[in-house]
Amino acid sequence: MFDEMPRPEVVAWTTMITSYRNRGRTFHALATFRRMLAAHVAPNRVTMVAALGACAAHCAVDTGIWIHEYVQKQGWEMDVVLGTALVDMYGKCGKVSDGMHVFSKMAKRNVYTWNSIIGALALAQDGKTALQWFSRMQNDGVQPDEVTLICVLCACAHAGFVDIGRKIFNLAIQGEYGFQPGIKHFGCMVDLLSRSGHLDDAFRVVETMPSQPNAVIWGLLLRGCRARGDSWLSEHVTMRLVELEPENASHYVLLSNLYAETGRWQEAQGILHWMKKKGLRKDAGWSLRMLEDKSKKYTTDGCLLEYVE
Repeated sequence: MFDEMPRPEVVAWTTMITSYRNRGRTFHALATFRRMLAAHVAPNRVTMVAALGACAAHCAVDTGIWIHEYVQKQGWEMDVVLGTALVDMYGKCGKVSDGMHVFSKMAKRNVYTWNSIIGALALAQDGKTALQWFSRMQNDGVQPDEVTLICVLCACAHAGFVDIGRKIFNLAIQGEYGFQPGIKHFGCMVDLLSRSGHLDDAFRVVETMPSQPNAVIWGLLLRGCRARGDSWLSEHVTMRLVELEPENASHYVLLSNLYAETGRWQEAQGILHWMKKKGLRKDAGWSLRMLEDKSKKYTTDGCLLEYVE
C-alpha cells in the first residue's frame, strides 16, 4: 500500500520506519529513512526518534551522528524524548562520552535517559562509573525501575563488584525501589555470582527463586561452572537442563561431553546411544557457545531485555 502512494508525506514515511524498527527489521528501517531523505521529504521529531532507535539497534553510528547534526542545524530543542534517543544511540554504538555530552545538555531527563547512560556504561564494562551514575540518578530524585536494576547488576557482574551487587539486589528484594525483582534480575544475580566464582551462592539463588528458573538461568550458572572447572556442579546443572527441556538434544550432547571429560567413557557412550535410539540429533556445529550466547541476552546486550524471552 505504501509503495502505491504517489507522494508519501512525512507521517506515512515515519509510520513505515517505526513499524520496521518495532519488528526488529532495522536495516529496512534505515533504508526507508534514506529513501525518505532522497525523496526530499523533511523528517520531523518522531521520524528522528524512530530512526535513532534503528541506528542504536543496528549500530549505525554514522547515520546517528548525521541525525544529531541535522537536529542541531534545525535548532530543535533537545526535549527528553529526542535527547534520550540520542543518548541511547551513542551508548549502544560505543560512544559513551558523546552520550554523556548530550545528557549534560538536556534540560529535563527521565528514568529512560538515566537507564540509557547506565546501560551504556555497563556495555562498556565500566562498572565503577555506572555505579556513580546510579548514585547520581537517585540523588537527582529519579526512582530506579526494573531496567535500571538490570543495568546496575550487569555493571557489577563485569566489574566483579560482588558485595555491591548483593547489597543492591537485597535492597530491591526489600522493596527499596518500589518493585520486586523478576526472573531477569535473578538471572543477572546468578551471572554476577557465577562470574566471580561464587558458584554455591549462585546455585542457592537459582534454587530459591520465587518463579521456575528457565533454561537461560541454568545456562548462566552452567557457564560459570564450566569456566571454573566445577565438573560436579556442571553435571548437576546439565541434568536440570535435561529435565527442563527433555527434547533438546544439545543438553544430552553436553552431558555426554562432561562424562567424557571426567573419564566416564561408558556413560558418555550410553548417552549417545540413547539419543540415537530416541531419534535425537544435535544440530550441526552445536556447542556450549550457543547456550552462552542465549545467556548473554541477560547480561551484555546493553540491558536491552525486550529481546529476552
